[in-house]
Amino acid sequence: MSTPLTIFVYEHLTSGGCFDVPVDSSLMVEGRAMAESLMADFQSLSNVSVVTMRDDRLPELGIDDVEVQRVTSKNEQESAFINLCQTVGRILIIAPESEGVFGDRLETARKLNPIAVMNCSGRALEVGCDKWELAEFCDETKIPHISTALWTGQDVDVSYPMVIKPRDGAGCEEIVVVKDGAIPAEIKSDGSRLVQPMLDGISLSSAACFSSEGELLLALPLGEQHVSITDSVKYQGGTIPWQHEMCDEANRQATKIWSIFKKELIGLQGYVGIDWLWEEETNTLRMVELNPRLTTAYVGYRKLFGNELVKAMLGVSCEIDTTDFTQVSFTADGVVNRSESIARPS
Repeated sequence: MSTPLTIFVYEHLTSGGCFDVPVDSSLMVEGRAMAESLMADFQSLSNVSVVTMRDDRLPELGIDDVEVQRVTSKNEQESAFINLCQTVGRILIIAPESEGVFGDRLETARKLNPIAVMNCSGRALEVGCDKWELAEFCDETKIPHISTALWTGQDVDVSYPMVIKPRDGAGCEEIVVVKDGAIPAEIKSDGSRLVQPMLDGISLSSAACFSSEGELLLALPLGEQHVSITDSVKYQGGTIPWQHEMCDEANRQATKIWSIFKKELIGLQGYVGIDWLWEEETNTLRMVELNPRLTTAYVGYRKLFGNELVKAMLGVSCEIDTTDFTQVSFTADGVVNRSESIARPS
């Protein structure tokens, strides 16, 4: 029998990356849901073993046969990270793009074990971690997206209401909705933030898996994002697949854009997510964000398609049936709260 493939799953918050973050914070809970779902799916594959790190404040993992290295300090965390990166066969990193955390963890892992990392690299990582780079890429490749400018102060030409967001933010964090020109004093105008018009439409997301050579292995159907918009934007979970009279057209447009990414963006690898806006007035799917990492929607997709997704991440042949009209809903913290059959098209 061949030696099992050992996969190191690193989720930054739950692996001890932020001991100052409360264990019951929304980000910590969301990170736990993603990481634990992913580890359970990898562990279900034959001849695969999983190892992870875990903030010692968290309860026991509860997944059979996963090796857990508990850490109690930042020094312990860094030492364990380095050791595991050097000794495993595959590395998958989940971390926020904010303050360069995701890029830093990937850079360290690739220096220690360059062929093992299962995440995006190069230009794909740059575009995924910097929303300004993404806007420029969309302009270059003619991908429909939301008009974007660097926020440099009151002189920016944009209509109200508008959205100001960090260039490197993750999810909805630090997004500010400005409705009437009253800009909050704490909003910096140093080029670290972007401004966009707040368009009417339906918030969607989808995901795809790419091989280590950048081949598109699997494109998943669009799901609806549940968001609350007041003076800020709050993500509340989602429903997959999205059901709408124009969903076939929207999925067709998404597939076309995924193909452009495959052709034009070097470094795509593993699980990649995209946030979209479906503009009903023009029947246009617009790019919002590219997420070069696992996203919360994974908990919904795995409910529909099982461990076929992690097979695709490993470059193994996988089979999914996107004509199975089961629909799942999940919360922002990754809890699947509904699964039901939906009407098939006549």
